[in-house]
Amino acid sequence: MKILIINASPKHKGGASRFFSKLLKFMLAGCSVTTCDISKPSEYENVLSLLDQIDAVVISSPLYVDGIPSHMLPFLIKAEEKCRENKCKFKLYLLSNSGFVEGKQNCLNLRMYEAWCRRAGIE
Repeated sequence: MKILIINASPKHKGGASRFFSKLLKFMLAGCSVTTCDISKPSEYENVLSLLDQIDAVVISSPLYVDGIPSHMLPFLIKAEEKCRENKCKFKLYLLSNSGFVEGKQNCLNLRMYEAWCRRAGIE
């Protein structure tokens, strides 16, 4: 199985999203795992070029104001176009981290990604 882990933290060093990306890669021994950062637009093309070759994508992202971090939106727009044009077949998973104890803080965030999946034709 080919898995792409996207570290979607805006931080260039450290951060919980980067930590969880590395931990997940370690736990997926035996799979073909690629890890990419998308903290700036210059990194988008590398990730976009992989989307039609991947079985699963995991986005490791911080939760900002109960939703998707704003720097992710331009990437998701480009990824949606790529997926619709190329009929990508990966499954999307989300590791969303926050400083909240309650899981309900992630409900709106998950609904945003679900809406993106419907528009992009992704599970």
